[in-house]
Amino acid sequence: WTQTAENWVWAGPALDEDQVYASDLTGNLYALDKTSGKVIWQINLESAITEPALVTPDALYASTENGILYSINPDNSIRWTREVNGKLNAAPVLAGESILVAVTDGDDLIIAYDANGNQQWTFAPEE
Repeated sequence: WTQTAENWVWAGPALDEDQVYASDLTGNLYALDKTSGKVIWQINLESAITEPALVTPDALYASTENGILYSINPDNSIRWTREVNGKLNAAPVLAGESILVAVTDGDDLIIAYDANGNQQWTFAPEE
């Protein structure tokens, strides 16, 4: 199957048992049926998504170029958002119980959040 997006797709897909998640440079995040390719849901996150989403059993995490990390429920409702000082051009990563984001052009290089969006720690380079 094939599916059309509204804009260029730079990020690779993310997968769970039933769905493929894809995103485009307009900020659209798509959930597609893994078997048919049919769009199950679509949400616009208002900024380019250049990296794959992180899929966990409880949520999907997507980072946008304008520096916002989104936690999204499986039904596509937004659980929480966190804005960073900088851009998010790398995929969020799960490390144990932490969601890590790498920041470009910001004060911190790495920020760790828990599943509820609470900041756990940051790493900033020494000047």
